[in-house]
Amino acid sequence: MPSRRPGPGSMRRRNRWSSKWKGRPGASPARPKPDTKNGDGCSGKSTRLKPACRCPSPRSSPRSSPCARPGWRRSSAVVSLMKARSPQLAAGELLAGRFQLQRLLGRGGSAEVWAATDRNTGSEIALRILAAADDAAAAALVLGLQDDADRLSRLVHPGIVRPLAVVADGSRACVALELAAGGTLADLRGAGYQRIVSAIRDVADALQYVHAQGLTHGDLKAGNVLRDARPAAQGRWRLTDFRSAALPDSDAAPVSLSSVSPQQLAGSPPTAADDIYSLGALLYDLLAGHPPFHPGITAARIESEVPARLGVDGQGQAVPEALTRLVAVLLEKTPARRPGSLGSIRALLAEIAADAARSPTPLPTASPLPGLSPAAMPSAGHPAGRPGARVPVLVVIGFLALLAGVVAVVFWLPRVVTERGPLPAAGPRPPVAAPAAP
Repeated sequence: MPSRRPGPGSMRRRNRWSSKWKGRPGASPARPKPDTKNGDGCSGKSTRLKPACRCPSPRSSPRSSPCARPGWRRSSAVVSLMKARSPQLAAGELLAGRFQLQRLLGRGGSAEVWAATDRNTGSEIALRILAAADDAAAAALVLGLQDDADRLSRLVHPGIVRPLAVVADGSRACVALELAAGGTLADLRGAGYQRIVSAIRDVADALQYVHAQGLTHGDLKAGNVLRDARPAAQGRWRLTDFRSAALPDSDAAPVSLSSVSPQQLAGSPPTAADDIYSLGALLYDLLAGHPPFHPGITAARIESEVPARLGVDGQGQAVPEALTRLVAVLLEKTPARRPGSLGSIRALLAEIAADAARSPTPLPTASPLPGLSPAAMPSAGHPAGRPGARVPVLVVIGFLALLAGVVAVVFWLPRVVTERGPLPAAGPRPPVAAPAAP
């Protein structure tokens, strides 16, 4: 029986379908083949954001399964979080039979952060609650989060928020963290540069410790820096949400455009140089009141443009030139042009803070007097002699001299005139004799 030849209409429909996949005319779109060994439907190809895997147990998956590779389980958990709804929670609710919710601290996407009480220890902690699609997805998510917590547990530093426990509560995954409920670094937008430099010094100190442990943060931004409100902490700023530090080999979704480096945009794994770039973006954000390239932040602008130069801070003070240059070098496009370590950055920040302490408010520069070099003039930060004493002394001396003159005119001059008698009356002068002629 002769094969039926398709008509022109069906060919056009077929070509239109094929053109969407950028294939040659008449070719069918390529579809991923399921994994026949475990039947989970995963293609095994590495993508920017991998599809959710349906392996029953990621730890027991065969080596050929994508779930057996580092980062796959975590990326799948990210997708399950994207599909899940934000958890519906209320104060007083008890999760995992252990954590009693007190008050909401923050919310973002499918996660919420609550201040809670740990009934096992009686201490107040921060509880990050992530909603998964179902109980099985939550269990898989807990396994990945536990791996992250194990890696972060060796970071012992006052500027780092440490995980305490990872548990499941039905379709929710819960991560107990040290509590730092004094707000985020975003609260300093609009503050003076002195307060901002002080906070960034805490961030640079903690970040240097992270790099010394062979880890990176990978998503440094204002919302991931928390203030410790405990009296013993003295208002110290602490790093949290170490996604890339805990997942150095994952292919998770890219970080925020407000602080991402050009190299991370290109898909490179995060490095210490990327953290240094993000530190510069964070510093720019706080000083200017908005991220670099705002408004209209795009990947193309981050890769090709230079952010606008800083002028004044949120209090109207001029940003010091040294601080402006530091921000510019931190935001260099090429990693080799950025500072090689955070030690030099911390030293420069300390110098800027010391200069700001010596001269809290910038004073106008006085014009030197004629014949007096500017070097001979006392500086505004180091006045000669006792501070504030020179001007009052000159005023007092001038007043006393004027008073002495008035007293002399009123009392002393009339007495002199009386004792000497009246002055002789002025008469006509005698004629001067002309010299005799020779």
